[in-house]
Amino acid sequence: MNNQIILKKFELGNIESTFFWVSQEEFKKTFLLRGEITKEGNFNYFSKNLNDESQIIFAIYADEKHVGNCGLKNIDEKNKEAELWIYIGDVNCRGKGWGKMALLSLLNFGFFEQGFLKISLHVAASNIAAINLYTKYGFVELDEKNIDKQWEERGFEIKKMELCRANFLNA
Repeated sequence: MNNQIILKKFELGNIESTFFWVSQEEFKKTFLLRGEITKEGNFNYFSKNLNDESQIIFAIYADEKHVGNCGLKNIDEKNKEAELWIYIGDVNCRGKGWGKMALLSLLNFGFFEQGFLKISLHVAASNIAAINLYTKYGFVELDEKNIDKQWEERGFEIKKMELCRANFLNA
């Protein structure tokens, strides 16, 4: 094992492993998914989003194996902002530092290749490991008033965080 990850453009071939991950109840809870996940719905979701110019989706590979996904969505070219999302889907691959490597790769891509000035995210309040990781790299938690009420309506307690490029450079 070389302990490295590679972000590759997400392709339709990545959907099968992704469906396996997102179908698991623990995954759905940790990563704020709701409702019934079906193969057809999962395929339609990614087929639609791969052609959506307001997002960029990557598959995370470690040791040549697809272990998770990440991306930037809600891209606002005018204000140079985007929302980050990331997960290691394969439970056997968590805790190896690959999420951290993917996060750093994605932040470098967003800030330096895409020129974003601010990147935000939302995370389950119970996902302490992710919150600690985001904080380590300069993300700050936003006030409750900035949290979209849709999460509360869905029954999720979330934290919204953001990182400005200048703070990333100083982290």
